[in-house]
Amino acid sequence: MAKYNGWANRDTWLVGLWLNNHESNYRFMRANKKKLMKMKKPQLIRTLKGRCHFGDKIDWTQVRITEIKRDVISTA
Repeated sequence: MAKYNGWANRDTWLVGLWLNNHESNYRFMRANKKKLMKMKKPQLIRTLKGRCHFGDKIDWTQVRITEIKRDVISTA
């Protein structure tokens, strides 16, 4: 499987990038870390799309949520 900047694919990388590099996104994740970690993929995607800012077009069907949880949310 090809990687994109060390991530599973471009869309997963973009989500990780926006969550780590946008202050309000990062604050939201820190404040809700435990709740976000317990969410299943559909609920987590709805929550992130509704509460966080993403300035790029993201194909959410391609996002590897396990990678986002492991590498971004759990370390926030």
